[in-house]
Amino acid sequence: MGASGFVALLASRLPPSRRDEVAAIAGLEDLLAAHDAAARGAWPTIAVTRERYTSHLAQLVVAREGESAEQVLRTVPAADVYLAAACCDGTPAAIAAVRDSLVPSMRQALPGAMLDPELALLRDRYRDDVRRAFAEAFAGVTERQRNVLRQYHIDGLTIDKLGTLYRVNRATAARWVAAARQAVLDAMRAKLVERLRVSQGQVDSIVRLVRSQLDVSVREAAMPRAVPARRGRTRDRRS
Repeated sequence: MGASGFVALLASRLPPSRRDEVAAIAGLEDLLAAHDAAARGAWPTIAVTRERYTSHLAQLVVAREGESAEQVLRTVPAADVYLAAACCDGTPAAIAAVRDSLVPSMRQALPGAMLDPELALLRDRYRDDVRRAFAEAFAGVTERQRNVLRQYHIDGLTIDKLGTLYRVNRATAARWVAAARQAVLDAMRAKLVERLRVSQGQVDSIVRLVRSQLDVSVREAAMPRAVPARRGRTRDRRS
């Protein structure tokens, strides 16, 4: 099924009171396609049908009735929702992933889930290391990848607007955003594995936590002081 089926699948699982609201969201097809691509990229060995994934999204839209459907769908942690859907299906690999590396953002995908105290400790202990690693990873991707992440996560441009800006179709713009996110997170993960004395599973947990708060992380990395100067380095000459 192509990306054009996402909204239809989602609407079919919503009560009538929410269907019209969802239908009015600009660029929703591409937003859901980007979420799906990012989620499958985060969990490549776990299979969830689009029907099950959109069903879980619909449950979140209904459960969060105090928020607009657009707010829910734009801020939902897609990879965690995907994993939650797999857990609900009883997929052994998904259940093992949750057991081994539960993250705080899972509270949004699985209502009532408890915060993993070990991850909370990791988050507090390595906060500065994670910020530095993300900033360096962000600086290390291509200029276009940095730009699309800024424009999507900070400026709030939709996939449609990015496509118009770069004169590409919407599917290409959605792939660019997903690929840019993954490139930054993969580079950050490699830096954390190299620098921190923690297990692979703990690094994966930290990365998924950062993924769930990507708007904040991109904003911090895009600021001039995102990567502090290292000791001993000479100052850059200014013209």
